[in-house]
Amino acid sequence: MWHTGPATVAGRASVFALVVLLAVGSGALWWPSETGPQDRLPASVSAGATGDVSQDTRAAALVAALEVAWDDRARQAFVAAAGSSTHHRLQSRDWAATVFRNLRVLHVRDMSWRYVGHSTSGVRSSPAAADAFLAEVAVTWTPSRRSGFAPHPTSEVTVPLTVADNGQSLAVTGTATGAAALPVWLAGPLHLRRVGGALCVGVGDRNHLALVSRLARRAVDDVAAVVRTSPRVVVVHPQDARTAAQVLGSDRTDVARIAAVTTTVDGSDGEGSPVQVVLNPPAFDALGQRGAQVVMTHEVAHAVTGATTARMPLWVAEGFADLVALRGSDVPLQVAAGHFLARVLHRGPPRALPHAADFASSAHGLGRTYEAAWLVFRMLTERYGDPATVGFYEQVRDGMPVPRALHQQFGLDPAALLASWRHYLDRLVDL
Repeated sequence: MWHTGPATVAGRASVFALVVLLAVGSGALWWPSETGPQDRLPASVSAGATGDVSQDTRAAALVAALEVAWDDRARQAFVAAAGSSTHHRLQSRDWAATVFRNLRVLHVRDMSWRYVGHSTSGVRSSPAAADAFLAEVAVTWTPSRRSGFAPHPTSEVTVPLTVADNGQSLAVTGTATGAAALPVWLAGPLHLRRVGGALCVGVGDRNHLALVSRLARRAVDDVAAVVRTSPRVVVVHPQDARTAAQVLGSDRTDVARIAAVTTTVDGSDGEGSPVQVVLNPPAFDALGQRGAQVVMTHEVAHAVTGATTARMPLWVAEGFADLVALRGSDVPLQVAAGHFLARVLHRGPPRALPHAADFASSAHGLGRTYEAAWLVFRMLTERYGDPATVGFYEQVRDGMPVPRALHQQFGLDPAALLASWRHYLDRLVDL
């Protein structure tokens, strides 16, 4: 279980800025943002133009034509715009048909593509594609209310498309791995299932959708019982770890130990940005039914309560999510918090609440940190009840300083909270 906090978001933003700067340095074409899709099509250049027209200009025309075709909801034009290279026609058609269908089934309202430059790094050329390259495309999109996502525009992310150039024409042959979060509709064929307030999306295959849907339905119900709302959430099950890392804009090694991540679709921390829960198949699918349900409910709690873009201490965000996830579970205390309580038994209670650095995915004893945060909230709800505990969480999420929220809801200050928690832990290990 992992929460994408401000530190992670800042890291992604830095990578994105670097990509843009490199694109500018390579002579990228920048189109005025206030113009419409038709205005961005060069008057005398088409996607198949040749001669002395630059590769950048032809690539920009291809990308602009894709945007125009989607604006018109014209499938044939979208497929045709993706390229006409004889050697790569089938690949290009498959890619374009898949992307167009994904956009439709997800009810994407608006989509903007802007070519910013190219790269040949990591691209293998062949006799059929003597000059293959990566087209760096800045993408924004807006889901509709029917999609399941929050209907707000995303921030701009840069996506690399693999493009073949045989000297006569260009053809998009696929989507490459980039530094930014990949829009899910570019990640592969999508399979959807809607259950209650959850949209479950299978990327590449549908084999796990039935199970994921059952877990998501119960998670939505469990969260609604605590926060008294009508949750809506999107859960994405990629076909493999590589696809999960692409959707998250992360390296595979960074997500290897993570079962699920709740994050914005563009990796930003903008309030109102569409949010999704992304499962990491190797880790998530290996969990038993009980463990998978706890993880799912934990992440849905993050998504529904707005933790993804809120700036609050991670012990508050993670402790509350585990409170929701474990309250309806039959997981025994010695299983749910066994590692942390064993440490308390041998070394005594900690002298401080968990720090932000303790929640880093590479931190030693990460599991104990989550258990510690959960036990803070377990203590609060046992002593003060759900309404006060939920009120405390919501006040901190909405920007109230922790000391003030503690005083308003529980009549405590931070020192009193720590002392109460330490005493509570002593009692638990004596049971």
